[in-house]
Amino acid sequence: SSLGVLVGAVPLLFVGAFALFAEQIVRPMGRRLERALIRKWKGLPTTVGLQYRASGNTGLLKRRRSDVERIVGFKLPSRNDENRRPEETDAIYADAVRRANAYLSRAGDSRLLDENVQYGFRRNLLALKPFALSILAVVVISNGFLTFELNQWVAGASIMVLALVDALLWLIVVREAWVREQAETFAQRFFDSVAASPR
Repeated sequence: SSLGVLVGAVPLLFVGAFALFAEQIVRPMGRRLERALIRKWKGLPTTVGLQYRASGNTGLLKRRRSDVERIVGFKLPSRNDENRRPEETDAIYADAVRRANAYLSRAGDSRLLDENVQYGFRRNLLALKPFALSILAVVVISNGFLTFELNQWVAGASIMVLALVDALLWLIVVREAWVREQAETFAQRFFDSVAASPR
């Protein structure tokens, strides 16, 4: 029916329009979420890996800080600096990580870039989770209505199952722990790359 064709075209038009603006929409959402995660985690794992107050392994901390200092070309804050001004020193650590990461990227460390891309992907998906679940809820409700109105029970049931499976994936997989796992994987790769860098 013409109604069925129209209903089928609406999601395609929506997806096409969203794809055009996805990067401009999703990245700011991901950045906002990241700021909240940083407050909750008391820093990204790369920053925490340079903190005196978070380290239980003095030898590892000393090596990591020395490796980062070698690449960025300046001394990181002392333990006393960190105790007096923890927020300010965390900002310095984060800046040092950005500088070292930029250097390693220019040096062609593709594995580090891949881990960073994976982190950004997971972070952005978590930021999109409420939006995605809302869309899926609309799909389930509208599909139920249209299935009844158009008497298309087989197609309607298939769409319902796919939508519910999709919702379960968002609920079970896309979680804060999933993002943190990748953030820690990136941090480990970052410190390994810094240690192996000849600079």
